Amino acid sequence: MSRRWSALIALLAVSLTAGNTGAIRQLSLDPEAPVVDLFQGEHDGKLGLRMVAQNPKSGLVFVTNRSPESLTVAVPKAVIGVHILPQFGQLQGLGNQNGFGQANGLGNNQAGGGGLGQNTGGTLSPMGGNQGFPGLQNGANGLNPAGNGFFSIPPGKTVQLQLNSVCLSYGRPDPTPAMKYKLVRLEDQVSDPALQELLAGINDRADRDAVQAAAWHLANGLSWSQIAQLSEQRLPGVVTRMFSPADVRNAQSLVETAKDIAKDRPAEESQPVALRTSSAR
Repeated sequence: MSRRWSALIALLAVSLTAGNTGAIRQLSLDPEAPVVDLFQGEHDGKLGLRMVAQNPKSGLVFVTNRSPESLTVAVPKAVIGVHILPQFGQLQGLGNQNGFGQANGLGNNQAGGGGLGQNTGGTLSPMGGNQGFPGLQNGANGLNPAGNGFFSIPPGKTVQLQLNSVCLSYGRPDPTPAMKYKLVRLEDQVSDPALQELLAGINDRADRDAVQAAAWHLANGLSWSQIAQLSEQRLPGVVTRMFSPADVRNAQSLVETAKDIAKDRPAEESQPVALRTSSAR
């Protein structure tokens, strides 16, 4: 079976699963429910997280409340999706910071990457793109994480979210529903404050081509000249530039803006939400 058909079948399976689980898409907020950080909740066994990559620009994330009470989930400002090789069943190919295409521990630029697909990074949002997270004015229960908002989940229920993403491992295959991905904390995989800010700024209205070019520049060390020369085959026998001159100019502007924001950001905001909130108590 070709990879294309495998991906189509996997996407159909994901669509059927999402439709049959009764996952909540219209989010609500229970201000009386205890607040838990998304990843800390998973670590503590209160939340279950599952990610399904759809393509380089989007994915689905399912958050399940495994506790006996309603929970209000603090959403981080950005997240990372890491491709997992089925034969290992764990995070693979995160690499190091010792050369081209390996900045931030996000892998290398070898085509195929030993079977690994591109890691992704971006923001979570409610399904549909027409609503934001409910959020809490001045935080909840005394907490005020510098994240992307809040939403509540009744016990035993699952919320379905959208992942707005770009790729972070230039040269590897694009994400597909047939690949297994794990959602992980931004700060655990990305040390560059500018890249953190770039990923945190992705939304439905973002110029995703420009963001992608900026991400490969920051995450994988591609020069602007290299990025301008990248090509792809979108139609059989037709090879075109991956990024237009305007995309490259916009990407350069995005990188400079991200660096400026990172430079002025308080040092504590680079910590995970769980650390910030616990130290503030």
